[in-house]
Amino acid sequence: MSFQSVHQKWFNMHLKNVKEKKKDLFKGMLMRRLCFCQMYGTQSICIPNMR
Repeated sequence: MSFQSVHQKWFNMHLKNVKEKKKDLFKGMLMRRLCFCQMYGTQSICIPNMR
């Protein structure tokens, strides 16, 4: 499904950012998002909040 591939692309991009940036605050915020994402699997609730 196209939604899943979009989500996968976002997920991979942000995992890469965590490895590259290694800023505790950024990493902490991102880890909470990734955990939230994993909890709900591929449902639309995974769409990232870009605020």
